[in-house]
Amino acid sequence: PLAEITGVESRGLRWSVAGLTLRPDAQIGTSNTVTGPVHLSFDRPGALIILPRAALAEVIAAAAR
Repeated sequence: PLAEITGVESRGLRWSVAGLTLRPDAQIGTSNTVTGPVHLSFDRPGALIILPRAALAEVIAAAAR
């Protein structure tokens, strides 16, 4: 996170990230596994997501929709 993010929601991940507070000076992230189509939402801008290069085209296409 580039800023404090308290409102995290997700679907399609093995471990829920709902309720996590992410902060650049505290919890900076979490590892997870995809179980299906992924949907992420955050209460504010400032989240960075690391993903395999092979998934990049699909993520760009989804963001454009």
